[in-house]
Amino acid sequence: MAFIGSQNVSSRLQAFLISLSYVLGLALTYTALGAFSTIAGTFFGRIAAHPVTNILVGAIFIFFGFSMLDIFLIPIPRFLQKGFAGKIPSQLKGTYAGAFLIGMASGLVVGSCTLPVLAALLTYVASKKISILYGSLLLFTYAMGLGMIFLFAGTFSSLFTSLLKSGKWMIAVKKVLASVIIFMGIYFVYLAARSFF
Repeated sequence: MAFIGSQNVSSRLQAFLISLSYVLGLALTYTALGAFSTIAGTFFGRIAAHPVTNILVGAIFIFFGFSMLDIFLIPIPRFLQKGFAGKIPSQLKGTYAGAFLIGMASGLVVGSCTLPVLAALLTYVASKKISILYGSLLLFTYAMGLGMIFLFAGTFSSLFTSLLKSGKWMIAVKKVLASVIIFMGIYFVYLAARSFF
C-alpha cells in the first residue's frame, strides 16, 4: 500500500480509487491467465476428457493443498518473487496509472500462499470444457475477491495496520483453503475412478 501511494493521499475516496486501480490491474492479469488456460484446455480437449487427466488434475490439486498445509514448500524463483514493481518509475507512485501497472505486475508475482490456489484454479479452467468468457470470469472473480483486502487496506491503511495483524486467524484461513483444494483433488480422482469401474 505504501508503494502504490494510497497512504499519501488527501482523502479516503482518493485512497479507495488508487487501491481500486491496483486491484483492477491485478484482475486484468488474472483474467488474461484464465483466458489463456481456457484456450489451452480447449486445444487439448480430447486429452482433458480422458480419465487419466482427471487423476493428474486431482494429484495436482492434492499436491498444492499439502503445500498450503506446509507439509512441504514449493520454491519460488527469485525473479517471480521480486516481480516488476521495482521497475515502475517513481513518478507513477500515488497515481492511478501507477497503481494499475503495479497491480498488473503483482498478478505475475506469486508467493507460497497464493500459488496453490491460483495453480489449482488455472488447472481446473484448463481441464474443463468451458468457454473462454467463463474461464476468464472465474479468474476475474478470484482476483476481485483477493483484491478486497487490498481495497480495505488502501482505503483504511491507518486502521488496517493497527487492527489486523497476522496470526492464528491467517493460519486457520490457510488450512480451510488447503482442505478445499485437497477435497477438489479427491473429487477429480473419484471421477476418474468412476469412469474406470
